[in-house]
Amino acid sequence: MNAQAAALEGLAYFNEAKLEESTADAEEKDKGGEALVLSAEEEAMMAAAEQQSQPSEGTGTRNGYPLNDDQDNIAFEQLLVDGKLDLQRRDNKQQIVPGKNGRRGDIFENKELFKRTDPRFFFDTNDKVWQRDAPGVNLP
Repeated sequence: MNAQAAALEGLAYFNEAKLEESTADAEEKDKGGEALVLSAEEEAMMAAAEQQSQPSEGTGTRNGYPLNDDQDNIAFEQLLVDGKLDLQRRDNKQQIVPGKNGRRGDIFENKELFKRTDPRFFFDTNDKVWQRDAPGVNLP
């Protein structure tokens, strides 16, 4: 019986080695086999789509201003990311509007936060909206 056990053990070892070898060959074919080739037009479209998905003004935030490790700015940015609030540009102002997952009550509930952000929002009594200067606006 020992001879049979040794033979079976040798066969199992041989099969395991063959399996590892075939798996390694398959992985190498996946890595270097087919390369995806894009035309110049397709590359330009991909680059444009990536650029559009980037936040505005190149600051890395949805609101266009840097966070500066300010907890109020971070909380406001999180409301934008969650979709509870959104920003709308009107002339040279940024206005707060309800986001796709938000409601008008979210604006009212966070009015104290808007006063503490940097730069801060002000309530426009004529238009009944919270607004501030938009990023990139050069004021005299």
